[in-house]
Amino acid sequence: MPMTLPEQIPETLPTAPIPGLPSLHELQVMDMLARMPPEAILDAPLAAIYLRVSEQTLAKMRADKSGPQYSQGDSGARNAKVSYRMGDIRDWHQSKRISSTMEAAKRRGMCFSTLSDFAEPQPMWAKPDGGLVSHSLTSSVSDFNAKSLAGLEIVWMPMIEAMGLPWDDVATRRRFHDAYLLALETEAGRARSAQDESELLAGVLPANA
Repeated sequence: MPMTLPEQIPETLPTAPIPGLPSLHELQVMDMLARMPPEAILDAPLAAIYLRVSEQTLAKMRADKSGPQYSQGDSGARNAKVSYRMGDIRDWHQSKRISSTMEAAKRRGMCFSTLSDFAEPQPMWAKPDGGLVSHSLTSSVSDFNAKSLAGLEIVWMPMIEAMGLPWDDVATRRRFHDAYLLALETEAGRARSAQDESELLAGVLPANA
């Protein structure tokens, strides 16, 4: 059964002008998860969203025992369902808090200014047929719940890959699209400058150098 989120958080928070992903929308979802009671049970996708890591990274954390405590039904089965207790996730997350504001922003996936940023896996709403709907952290509280109850799934993929696919939420995609093109233009400019410098150096060096 899909985990639904409480509705106590206001849905009228202003949007911060951060290219690609509005930080306050993300903080809204994070705050919702943080307000869940300690005994609330989250599946691996929601736990990954709260911790701002991919499901693959979360699986590696389970393997090397570096992440929060978790439960696994029928532990002898290869694909046994994994679940997390909110209290355990919160305690682990608080123990790993970092002081650098910029590093914190990068950990939350809020910086979309370089191609490396767009290569990081992001949680996307996907339909059963595989079509993309939107970035899951741009949803309002009620929209997040509605998508979950409607049977949409959260899939993780690099934003570069998502940019090559159509989304149902055209307006949200436009924000990521604009930030992506800016990053591409920036990288293209750096590449042109490096090529010009290389050709200039090649032209002044001796032929036998």
